[in-house]
Amino acid sequence: MTQNSKFLHAGDPIRAAAWLYYGAEKTQSEVAAALGISRQTVSAYLRAARRKGYVSIRLAPDILERNSCAKHLQARFGLQGVHVVPHAKAECRPHRRQDAPVA
Repeated sequence: MTQNSKFLHAGDPIRAAAWLYYGAEKTQSEVAAALGISRQTVSAYLRAARRKGYVSIRLAPDILERNSCAKHLQARFGLQGVHVVPHAKAECRPHRRQDAPVA
């Protein structure tokens, strides 16, 4: 452990790892090197940071809407998979292009 990592920890390596990864946008490998720990430990610290509420991750509403739309289309048309392409004025309305092959 380096002198720098002791400063970064400030008593809480989980917060330090979360700051470096989410705040400073370092990779897990870069965080591991900076803190003198393994990448696996960084991963565990990041999970702990989310669990303790230090970090919260939320999905933008359009991602959730597209996922819901994809599931609806998949079920309605019996598809194996669906990829919904975003559009500025998108609504979830089943529509098949006239030239699209039938699954």
